[in-house]
Amino acid sequence: MPSQFITTQRAKAEATASFMPKNRMGMGEVKVLGVDLAGSPHRISGICVLAFHAGGEDVRKKTKGEAWEESLLRFSACYFRSVRADDEILSVAREEKPAVVGIDAPLSFSGKPFRDCDSSVRHLCPVLPLTFSGMRKLAERGMRLASKLRALRSAEGWRVDVIEVFPRASERVFETRMKEKLKDVLSLARNRHECDAFLCALTARCYFEGKFQALGAKEKIIVPLLQFNV
Repeated sequence: MPSQFITTQRAKAEATASFMPKNRMGMGEVKVLGVDLAGSPHRISGICVLAFHAGGEDVRKKTKGEAWEESLLRFSACYFRSVRADDEILSVAREEKPAVVGIDAPLSFSGKPFRDCDSSVRHLCPVLPLTFSGMRKLAERGMRLASKLRALRSAEGWRVDVIEVFPRASERVFETRMKEKLKDVLSLARNRHECDAFLCALTARCYFEGKFQALGAKEKIIVPLLQFNV
């Protein structure tokens, strides 16, 4: 891992994967990337890489009596970084080859203040209209970055899903289940951008493991499931 990252002091352990799509079973160590994207490269964007183990076996046997949301915080490593330029984010993606990238930014914009997914997420937290200057710039940058990440996937042959996430909505869900446990990891982040990047990465892991809601009919915002059936 790049030396700029800060890593948690966690022992390497199996992570729970109560749901694993067939085409991803037996993958071994998996990485996901969370990006708290700023609207301008002149401002700080936070990055978090989570590494965990995913395999074809039912790892619930290894965590008997442990709720899925508790095992969600069991991972091999957690890395934080503060960056500015898109190239810095892409460089991390090239090196880490994440299976999922969760970006805190609108990844679509049609000129209207709100998309259907924005309306759908309002029950969890307030949403700013995309016609605000700052939100429009964030959407434009988010769409460019998502396009570049997908181009990397095509050019270099590794699979990555790029999803739109909203850390305030994810935080609302996570806090109902594991508020105190989150504090241990978030305390390692150096700023609020890295904190939000961790929430983005954790949501990306939920997406990978099938424990998510896709809010919206056309455009989608991914949030963790409030109730887990394991």
